[in-house]
Amino acid sequence: MGDSDVVVSWNWTEFCSTGIKPFAHNSNDLLPCFQEIVLQIPIYTIFATISAYNFGYYTRSVLRDELQLRLLYLRIGVAIMLAQLPVWKIFVFHHTGVKLYAVDVLVVATECVMWAVHVGYLLSTRRFGNLSHRGSLCINVTWLAVLVLDVVWLQTSVSYDWWPWSLVTVIFDIFYAITLIPTGNAVFSTSFRHTSNREDESLLGNRYTYFHFDLNETHLGHAQDDASYTSRFIFNWVNPLITKGVAGGLKKIEDLFDLPDSLNISRISEHLQICISQSKTLFWSLHKGFGREFYLIGILRFIADIAGFAGPLLLGGLLQNRNESDNTEPDWSPYLYALGLCVTTWLSAICGTHFNWRMSMIGMKMRIGLVTAIYRKSLEARGLKSSRPDILNLMSTDTERIVNSCISFHSFWSIPFQLFTTLYLLYTQLGAAFLAGLIFGIVLIPINRLLAQRIGQYSRGLMSAKDQRLAATSETMSGAKQIKMHAWEDIFIEKIRTCRKLEVNFLRKRKYLDALCVYFWATTPVLMSFLTFGVSVLMGNPLIAASTYTSVALLNMLIGPLNAFPWVLNGLIEAWVSVKRVQELIDLPNLDFSSYYNPIIKSTGYENSTKLDDRPVVLEMKSATFEHENGTKQNNNGHQQEKFHLDNVNLTVKKGDLICLEGPVGGGKTALIDAIVAGINCTSGSICVHELTSGILFYNILTYIHMYILPYIIFLLYIY
Repeated sequence: MGDSDVVVSWNWTEFCSTGIKPFAHNSNDLLPCFQEIVLQIPIYTIFATISAYNFGYYTRSVLRDELQLRLLYLRIGVAIMLAQLPVWKIFVFHHTGVKLYAVDVLVVATECVMWAVHVGYLLSTRRFGNLSHRGSLCINVTWLAVLVLDVVWLQTSVSYDWWPWSLVTVIFDIFYAITLIPTGNAVFSTSFRHTSNREDESLLGNRYTYFHFDLNETHLGHAQDDASYTSRFIFNWVNPLITKGVAGGLKKIEDLFDLPDSLNISRISEHLQICISQSKTLFWSLHKGFGREFYLIGILRFIADIAGFAGPLLLGGLLQNRNESDNTEPDWSPYLYALGLCVTTWLSAICGTHFNWRMSMIGMKMRIGLVTAIYRKSLEARGLKSSRPDILNLMSTDTERIVNSCISFHSFWSIPFQLFTTLYLLYTQLGAAFLAGLIFGIVLIPINRLLAQRIGQYSRGLMSAKDQRLAATSETMSGAKQIKMHAWEDIFIEKIRTCRKLEVNFLRKRKYLDALCVYFWATTPVLMSFLTFGVSVLMGNPLIAASTYTSVALLNMLIGPLNAFPWVLNGLIEAWVSVKRVQELIDLPNLDFSSYYNPIIKSTGYENSTKLDDRPVVLEMKSATFEHENGTKQNNNGHQQEKFHLDNVNLTVKKGDLICLEGPVGGGKTALIDAIVAGINCTSGSICVHELTSGILFYNILTYIHMYILPYIIFLLYIY
């Protein structure tokens, strides 16, 4: 090294006596220098910055009541005292001969400036700011951090002669906190200042003029469509909604965000419908329609899991480094480990939050596609005239289970990954002793598998019983007037109660198994910890701080996955049952009117008809035979019994005819109407209509039982 070379080094012990070492030799207390350099100076600076920002960012005048003004004046007085205390303390130390380091002077200056700026902010809060005299959330959170630092400093200063100064500071902090408890009242003012002498004011004031629009009338627009990547990353685009809610502007659904373009209902439903027409199966249609986005979301879950595993390892490294560190020289390793803990926790939180948000978005897309596909199929499929309760169940319960299975799918691969990784890390910390807990967990796998199978069986029975109950309830509600007139209430009530009793029976059995399953998996982490550490001690392994705390953290990470795993299995099983139920609907054949109806061809017999018979024929049945979808059924004796059907029906209806069907109960009146509207199968003969495109209007009196015929016809004419 030449004579001209200059070596610059920083000696922390000259800046402060103990440098930046966090802990003392024989205790876990934080050293004073570490508190001043690493904690107090940054927090004081942040508090002063936030106070200065709010001091210059008041845009709305506020009229406060006497209580709020008194509280603000008391808080101003406390802040003035807290700003003077550090100055008095350092002068007293200087005159008494106490050695002062550079960091002491820097902390005193920072604390004094912090409270001085905060006094200015409190003075402006008397007339400007929010309706609450406490200030913004950032102000309160940062002040709470200052209070915690003052309490920790008081605990540290007990061993020194200057502890009374710290006690006085904490007492003033308590007085400050007391002024935050009362609420008081305030209202926004239309003017920015009191105008007692407006003649002395200039025409152009020295302030900007802000126009405050009514938040109730602002339109939020589409959710996150116009937001930047940064706003989407930190969810800043939600702030207008939160601000509007705080102002009381969320009164109706129009006050919320509009759906983003990615949730366009028509585009999503058409896309899934195309996938269904190509794949023919619901599972592969969902895979083709939403699979790419759904699987890519799993990357966020993987990153969150990896970041979660880093926490216990960094904690163990921090504790081990503290035990092995050299006290003669400053060591930066603890700070790096602490920084790593902060970064990995932040990364896990960010990835976990975005995973949940993206899963909710893909779940909404799947819900939109499924509901529209089920509804469209219910309009196009044959034989669904009396299946309204089943369709409602498919659109509500089954769709909900399929959507919830999205998170269950990612949990299905994430939970085993977490378990195996955690067990491997336990092996690195405790050796072969982890096998005791592992064997206990493996023993419970067949038990939980049996429970999951039973839960799946009871879930299928529950859904079937619910369909029967909804069908009976719908039948009762649609024919309530007839049931009341014939005094059939007890019969239908007993029918509904029987269906409900069967449904509750399945539900009770499933809930008992759910409780048993949760009990097994909730007690597993405790028993695994007991067995693991017990075997480790018996094997002669010492329980040092680094390995013990790391192992406890890893074992605590098992609680969530182990408790969630049975619910994940149940969710996947229920979702698969719902997929098969929806698949049964999709597999039904659609109505084909061109194959059911035939065009009317005039015969020679109509040419010699009278003038009255010159009206066109609009409906004609020729030797037609009709029957329901299933031609036979089992009677009580087990023999096959033919269902009711219409045989050799001949009917001609001309334009303008008024026809009345008369016959006994069960004579086939409703069946004939069903045959006309293609509600049952035509096995032989033909049914002809004059113009298929014009359609057939069918009025069911049970649908609008409260309407008379004439108002209903007028209502239909108004619609069409």
